[in-house]
Amino acid sequence: HIKTYSLIQGEKLAIAHHPVNMKEKNISKEDIKKNYGLSSYPNEWTIFEVGKFISHLTDDTIANVFCKFHINGKALLLLTKEILRDDMKIHVGPSIIILNEISKLH
Repeated sequence: HIKTYSLIQGEKLAIAHHPVNMKEKNISKEDIKKNYGLSSYPNEWTIFEVGKFISHLTDDTIANVFCKFHINGKALLLLTKEILRDDMKIHVGPSIIILNEISKLH
């Protein structure tokens, strides 16, 4: 199904969401390109593509946080646990999953 998120200045983000069991997620760069329709160059991802990636890793709520903070591909690759925790207020569990998958994109 498709979720729509409101962003700053009336922009809309629609993410096709497929329920994900976070424990089973262990994706490769090839999986991202093949399954999610994302470029294999994450530094070029838009805010919307990052939202799609995060939605597949965790859930739509966390994807919306990434969109609100305007995290594009370049910013995604620079994220730290401190930014996720202190600035974005992402809980420890999802932060670990996100950082682990980001490390595979480098």
